[in-house]
Amino acid sequence: MMLKKKNLMIGVILTATAVLAALLFFSIREEKEDRVDFLMDTFIQQQITGRKAKQTGEKVFQALKAFDDSLSMYNTESEISKINNAAGISYVKVAEQTYNLLKRSQELSTLHNSFDFTIAPITALWHEAKENGVPPTEEQVAQRLALVDYKKVLFNDEEQSVMLAEKGMAIDMGGIAKGYACDVVRSIYQKSDISTALISIGGNVYTYRTPRGKQGYRVGIRNPIGDSADALLSLMSTEQVIATSGAYERFFEYQGISYHHIIDKNTGFPAQSDLLSATIVTADGALADFLSTTYYILGKKAVLETIEQEKATLAKGETPQFAIIAIDKQYNIYVSPSLKDKVELLEDDGGKYRFAV
Repeated sequence: MMLKKKNLMIGVILTATAVLAALLFFSIREEKEDRVDFLMDTFIQQQITGRKAKQTGEKVFQALKAFDDSLSMYNTESEISKINNAAGISYVKVAEQTYNLLKRSQELSTLHNSFDFTIAPITALWHEAKENGVPPTEEQVAQRLALVDYKKVLFNDEEQSVMLAEKGMAIDMGGIAKGYACDVVRSIYQKSDISTALISIGGNVYTYRTPRGKQGYRVGIRNPIGDSADALLSLMSTEQVIATSGAYERFFEYQGISYHHIIDKNTGFPAQSDLLSATIVTADGALADFLSTTYYILGKKAVLETIEQEKATLAKGETPQFAIIAIDKQYNIYVSPSLKDKVELLEDDGGKYRFAV
């Protein structure tokens, strides 16, 4: 009997030792890669854990560089520039990824009239205005607005080619490119030998899987009236894209008036919103980027309507397609019901901010 117990104890010890050795083996082989690159006119930060962490980080960098090279309207050799230069003249054959993104952009443009991926004539005008420090006139804006119409983007599926119907039209992918880039990165992470990862592309964050021993990644949401490094909220996330839009970046002042970079397609001028920021949480990166800008433009009323719609969706036992966090100019914080237990206020800034919903 004693011999059996002794043998059992030895077996338990050997099993525990084997498990410990296996864990140690895999932990030793796992790499941690933290890297920061500058692409797509923003800083891109990756935090990767896994046996191919460094290799995966480099693979993502190369993929995003190629992605940016094909989409930038300021790169004369990009596919987008070639389409813009051939506006009103001819079709331009593009790569499959570019074609799919343009088709998705047209699809999203049909969802709400605040978004149009042919906004480039207006964004280029405001880019010049920022460089000169003087806003454009209403007449200049009106002339450019006449060239904005996503319905005049023509697609040839057989040739995988694209054409803008009128000369002077132009495409700007800035409204969804960073979110779509998160979808591109997801595909790379899924095919790589890594355990977990987080990538931040400007105002868009994607979290891949769950870090060992944790419930998810804690992602900071910026204080819209603070510095870029000041996180106001913490959101628990896994396998989600978090996209935030606000007027706190890329702006200039003229005669005491601040002009920011989020343009309302209906007016051609910076959006006059009653929000400080809008954040979308969903698995679809392109949708997250599109909706964060859209809700910022639409404002608090649309946010509250969406939260009520989500309550009805949850009451049916269904999963909402996306969730929202918004902060208005009175420092009220609105949070979707599905995110209630995942969001924390990190700083009260003197008691200024408060949860309203």
